[in-house]
Amino acid sequence: LRSDTEQASSLIKIERAYAKGTITLDQRALYTASALFAPDRLPAEFQGFPDEPCGTPVRSWFFQVWSDLSESTRRQMEAYGFQPNGALARPKGLDSVRTTTHFQIHYSVANNDTNAVDTTDANNNGTPDYIEMIMRLLEEAYAIMVDSMKYTVMPADTVINGKWYYDVYVYKLSKKIYGYVQPEKVVGDNPNSNGRVETNAAYSYMGLRNNYQGFEGDAERNLKVTIAHELFHAFQNGYDVYEKTWLKEATATWVEDELYDEINDNYQYLPKWFNRPWEALDATTEESYKGRWYGSWIFFRYLSEHVGNRDIVRKVWEHSVSYNSKNDDFSINAVGDAISDYNKTFAQVFLDFQLANLLKTMSPYDYEEGENYPDIFRNVVYDSEYEYSTYNMRLSADFYEILLPHSPMAGDKVEITVDKLDSLANFRVQVVSVSGNQVKVTRFNPATQATHRIDNLNGLDRLYAVVVNMNTKGKNNNYRIRVKRTIALSQIVTGFFVAKNPFSIAAQVGDTLRILRIDNQYTLTRIVQFKQSPSKDLIAYRTKNDDIVIVYNGNTVKIIPDSNRTVREIGRMNEIASIEGTTVWLVGGGVYRAFPQGKSSFRMKSLGVSGIGSLSYRRDEEKLIADDGIAIWLDAYYTDPGGGNSIYHSDFWRAIGGNVARFRQFQAENVVPIVADWTFRDTVLVYMKRNTGRTTPDLVMMDVQTGAEAILDQPNGITRFATARKRVAWSVGESVYLWQNGMTTVVVEGDSLANLLGAYYPWFDMDSSGIAWLKITSPDGRILNPTFYFYDFNNQTIYEARFTNLNLYRFPDETRRGDRIILRDGMIYFTAMDLNAPVQWPYVYSVDMRRQVPTGITRAPERVPVSFDLKPNYPNPFRDQTTLRMVLPQASPVEIRVYDILGRLVYSRHMKRLGPGEHHIALKAQNWGSGMYFYRIKVGGAMKSGKMLIVR
Repeated sequence: LRSDTEQASSLIKIERAYAKGTITLDQRALYTASALFAPDRLPAEFQGFPDEPCGTPVRSWFFQVWSDLSESTRRQMEAYGFQPNGALARPKGLDSVRTTTHFQIHYSVANNDTNAVDTTDANNNGTPDYIEMIMRLLEEAYAIMVDSMKYTVMPADTVINGKWYYDVYVYKLSKKIYGYVQPEKVVGDNPNSNGRVETNAAYSYMGLRNNYQGFEGDAERNLKVTIAHELFHAFQNGYDVYEKTWLKEATATWVEDELYDEINDNYQYLPKWFNRPWEALDATTEESYKGRWYGSWIFFRYLSEHVGNRDIVRKVWEHSVSYNSKNDDFSINAVGDAISDYNKTFAQVFLDFQLANLLKTMSPYDYEEGENYPDIFRNVVYDSEYEYSTYNMRLSADFYEILLPHSPMAGDKVEITVDKLDSLANFRVQVVSVSGNQVKVTRFNPATQATHRIDNLNGLDRLYAVVVNMNTKGKNNNYRIRVKRTIALSQIVTGFFVAKNPFSIAAQVGDTLRILRIDNQYTLTRIVQFKQSPSKDLIAYRTKNDDIVIVYNGNTVKIIPDSNRTVREIGRMNEIASIEGTTVWLVGGGVYRAFPQGKSSFRMKSLGVSGIGSLSYRRDEEKLIADDGIAIWLDAYYTDPGGGNSIYHSDFWRAIGGNVARFRQFQAENVVPIVADWTFRDTVLVYMKRNTGRTTPDLVMMDVQTGAEAILDQPNGITRFATARKRVAWSVGESVYLWQNGMTTVVVEGDSLANLLGAYYPWFDMDSSGIAWLKITSPDGRILNPTFYFYDFNNQTIYEARFTNLNLYRFPDETRRGDRIILRDGMIYFTAMDLNAPVQWPYVYSVDMRRQVPTGITRAPERVPVSFDLKPNYPNPFRDQTTLRMVLPQASPVEIRVYDILGRLVYSRHMKRLGPGEHHIALKAQNWGSGMYFYRIKVGGAMKSGKMLIVR
């Protein structure tokens, strides 16, 4: 499909109306003539501009369809200068003629003649320098094509005193036309060919501009490529004047590069051609845009570099005379015959050609100048599971880049499935893997083999799937592609309730605790409960006798209370943390500190306050966190002052060394928890506070050393949060936010973090490496599919690991699910059961998130901008998804609206609050058709807009 901007051309509008059947052939001819010679006479719906760089196709079209036009239309066409045979009459009124060995050039030097050339004559020989340049370049191009490239000379159009000449008319052409060749008469067999009989050979004449003002480059540069292009058209007519336009234009544009390799004017046609690989190599103007004809020169560049030499293009034209192109399209047959001369097939070469367009510089799929060519349009597969139903045209391809894990390893797998969705489809799928300078290609036919698996991604740098439509007839064919990525997990140990510190991983099955240290591993039995220090090689566990034992550096250490009570009498162990070397903070019936006394024992000392074990109202609040030499815990309890009004308290306590004090207290006369959740690290305390009479809580950050406090957000929904390195991250509904250096930015917006129904439970964590969170989906209501995300602080990229065969939550102790997932330096450790295993048993797994697939959503924190700024969306044009990019000076509500070309609202979204900084918001095109769309972003009282193009 074409975009609306491309349809603005008058000629395209006319041709498409004819293809749809809304105008007749006679109307098309009359409207086309008007577009060229009297555009003011066109109906309003066809107003626009002609866009022909080469005027040959439209002139050839009139010549080819002339006999099909009505007598009345032909008479009307005579007013535009058409002769009875359908050729435009030769220009008249040019007062000067010069001849060369093979050409007769007609031009004007008359004063006040708009057709006149610049009369500058540096050598005073009576011929303007501009005409001398044309004479020289015509003979130069003729010599190369005839003497070197061995093309058959076209039939004579002018004979003077027995000498043959080819006529060239130099005059004022319309605005965008470089030049043209007008077929004038079919002579049948070309008398200049030996041993070959042509059916549709014709003679012609050429038109060139009298100047190239307003064109890029100087006159000689433009004349070189124009003469090479148009003269080749004249030679083509000596083979078959009725040959299809795409073949004529593609090979004529190719020959520009052969004659004048240093100019590269034909590069101008490649960006749009490479950006639309799903359109046919031989697409008509009704199916694509005219520029595709010219861009298809790249196919013949591939043939001349990889199949034969440049002779192969001549062979195409020699084979074309074997078919009668006046009756049907045999252009691909002629190309295939030429390829077979080199003992190859068209199908084989066409598949390799698509790989060259992808790889460009990698042998054996390379071009001599490939580093200068654009990148082919690729659908980037970010997801672990991707499915897309679409179509492409005959003789075209779709390219899919499958993003690999950060560091692919043995055991990583990719499964690619392509299903053809209509009976006439003839697809081939090419799976391309790149390792360094090595390319490996695997091909399969979806009709006989729908799926291809790559069972080892180890060492791969890039991976692509190319779906090629091999049909040479018809238009579109439908298919569905599915890509499934499986990342090899490290299965660490049997068990559940995972815990990890820098020195060891611990997992528990029944009453057995297995500890995997860096240097060895060991097992402890009769364990009821254990806690592991997040930062030291230290584990505390409670036995069935309610004793609390410490394992320190692999040795079991005795705990000695400094009171008359035993450890058992102190109460159960709720939390453990370690700070200040080997000092341990324990929570029991109160809060206790343990520190080493010799090598075999720890002395346990009460901090002198009642705490979490005895007075806590909610178990979620029963935690102590120690970091940076400070221990923080929360005491939650009720008091009854009388009168039937219970008061609920949430008290934060702080211990620095031996100094213990309550530093923050909340209370209310209701049963709603004042502090719903909290965390502490690097002297930063973050908590969710619910105020009496308000439904919206406050997310509060406090520096426990200075007492400075700030409200970071008032989230309207479930919030998970974490802090590290004086950063704070949190989730609200579909968004993840990051606060640092006094500024809030959006890490990701628009991706749901969790479904909080039933047993589903989200998880959120952060350390110095980045932010991690979990999304749970359940397509069948029974199987839970976990997806981990990790935002890497180092490169501001989000990585995704999706699993469909692991169940995170079907094991005992459902109340503390979050304890079974931990982020440590880009690694996520979790407990799960493999649903494909014959015996369902929990295992501790690790997944390296930096090896996963980037989601395509990246965020780089910016300094606070001074004003609202809207950046262009990227990519643009796009096929399925683009990213809106904006910069906000302060936290603001944001409204996004998208309109189609008719001004109809097709999408709207309102976000209550985005923080200051740059935001990237993914926008999916859903079921929108191809064409131009406009988006409007409203931020507070400011509004900006942009436009984007969907191409399908």
